[in-house]
Amino acid sequence: MIKDNFFYKIRILFVLCIITFYTNHPIYAKTSKFNEEDLKFLESLGFTFPPISTECTQKNMAIPQNIREFVMHNNGYHNVEYVGKWKGYQVYQGIFCDNVTHYRGYPQYTLYRNNELRWANYITQENMEIYRYFLSKRH
Repeated sequence: MIKDNFFYKIRILFVLCIITFYTNHPIYAKTSKFNEEDLKFLESLGFTFPPISTECTQKNMAIPQNIREFVMHNNGYHNVEYVGKWKGYQVYQGIFCDNVTHYRGYPQYTLYRNNELRWANYITQENMEIYRYFLSKRH
């Protein structure tokens, strides 16, 4: 049992190193699939995690649960916000609630129409088209 626990902790550290390498932030460990015991172990090694604002995570609760789960699941987002309408789609994006800079590139949009829920496509430049559309609306 001790041996298994040792290798399990090594695996957790390895995953955290990969997350930190690719994102420059160990914060993603807090929002990934690590359980409370794993997080306590990481904190015992000196890793710190900024608090996540409860006020931020509780807003936008009117957004349907299936959309919230789709956007937040495995992406590390703390909440979801409605962006607007685009070509008949309702457009959503994930948000963070911890006052930490997250290096994620351009916003990744989620599109919903006729009970179809999907990510905007990067290959066809659909995601960039949505980005430009809503950017032009701000001015």
